[in-house]
Amino acid sequence: MSHDGTAGRTLAATMPAEPAMSDLESRLRAVRLLCTDVDGVLTDGTLIYGPGPHTKNFHVRDGAAIKWLQAAGIPVVFISGLESPATDRRAADLGIEDCITGRLDKLPALQAVCAKHGLGFDQVAHLGDDLHDLPLLRRVGLACCPADATGEVQAASHLVLSAAGGRGFFFFFFWTDLPNSCPWLLRGSTRSSATTPRASCAGPRR
Repeated sequence: MSHDGTAGRTLAATMPAEPAMSDLESRLRAVRLLCTDVDGVLTDGTLIYGPGPHTKNFHVRDGAAIKWLQAAGIPVVFISGLESPATDRRAADLGIEDCITGRLDKLPALQAVCAKHGLGFDQVAHLGDDLHDLPLLRRVGLACCPADATGEVQAASHLVLSAAGGRGFFFFFFWTDLPNSCPWLLRGSTRSSATTPRASCAGPRR
């Protein structure tokens, strides 16, 4: 038996190198703030009109994912082009401090939020579905969209999920992609593998 270390060096030389981190994984790891559109992302885009202000349907699982992100120290921001009491109320229910509505020009709004938190665009993930989201999607570190986003938005996104807007899209993003690259997000959450959804992302784009 050799004691000169030759065997150890030979073993080390034959061990496979760790795979290089993918571009998508690098972008996921950099996320420190999550910005999302509302209509068409957290809802299916439907507005319900009656005697009073319009109403919307929000998915309860998206709310759970937002609370888990907040518990992990990731601020969640709403930036919507539509002024909506329903959006304001949903943000209040979830404890979202930065809820910006009625802003079709969304980029200056996100710039202000980034300055507030001392973050760069490369540390932001944005979830959007329509043309007004394109300026943000083209600037942030991680651009994501639901399966039913416009073609232009899908083409501008790093990640297109298989879930449609308003169908738990935010929840699927939190479950299928962030944890794989950012396991520290699980700290403090009550996630259970028994309830992990089986849907997967449609895959990285651009």
